[in-house]
Amino acid sequence: MSPRQLEQLSRAERLGLTIPKTLVTQSFEEVINFWKECKEKLIVKPISHGYIERENFQEDTLIFTNQVTLNQLNENQELFYLCPTLFQEKEEKIYDIRVNVIDEIIIAVAIYSSEQNKLQATDIRRNNMLNVRYEVVTLPLTVKDKILELCRSYGLRFAAIDMALTKDYKYVFFEVNANGQWAWLDLAGVTDIASSLLKSMQIDLS
Repeated sequence: MSPRQLEQLSRAERLGLTIPKTLVTQSFEEVINFWKECKEKLIVKPISHGYIERENFQEDTLIFTNQVTLNQLNENQELFYLCPTLFQEKEEKIYDIRVNVIDEIIIAVAIYSSEQNKLQATDIRRNNMLNVRYEVVTLPLTVKDKILELCRSYGLRFAAIDMALTKDYKYVFFEVNANGQWAWLDLAGVTDIASSLLKSMQIDLS
């Protein structure tokens, strides 16, 4: 998560979207207080993109979002002072949502990715998104309006937005990407985003 994405969270909240409780800090004491505030359900994210390029490209590494325990925080206490770290309250999700916006069109897809405990995965990108299930869903009108307002505020005609529906039925916003991936949903036979993009550019292939 980059500073740009931190600005997105602030803007989304100002426009009325729900966001996770978020803390960026280098203070171990602040993290412990935040861990308590989040009722011991805390995740850590890369403050940048999380993709590490190595000399051998086959050894490149992707840092996922991970839940952290009190023991892990204590064991790494001396590292907090080295650089800012981003923490968020863990959202108990029913499913993740990829929201694709093309002008005024919204195509939302629920992504189910259960872990061994049958709960939704903390980070659905693990295991190359194998064994996930997709379902086109309809967002509430109020959420749609706020999403469109967010895109207009950035001057975006296209956006790929990451959200989730939580167990208390809140639609939580995580991030908007102006150049986000979408084709895998078409290839999976779930959506036809390509046609919407062509129509938005007034391209007729008939």
